Amino acid sequence: MRTAQPLTVHDNDPEWGKVVRLLPDRLPEPLDQGSKCRSGFMVSVRVAAGGESSVGEVGYGPCRWPQEIEPVRLLMHTLLRRELAAERKCGCG
Repeated sequence: MRTAQPLTVHDNDPEWGKVVRLLPDRLPEPLDQGSKCRSGFMVSVRVAAGGESSVGEVGYGPCRWPQEIEPVRLLMHTLLRRELAAERKCGCG
């Protein structure tokens, strides 16, 4: 059985421009998820400077996201669904 992997979009990916345009100039603070939040879709934004040297990472979700992150979450969810559908179609997953 295949283990689920996070969808990652890098600066050389065709979808990069769409994702970057949706990110706010200043990343908001994550929201408190509350005691009833058990699972859901996470959005993680990693800011890097040159290559893979990570400068910082901010995680949002899995139950609540700042309003500024919602468009990014929806796009990433759509991209993940497309990727999974393409894998099922070609049988290459």
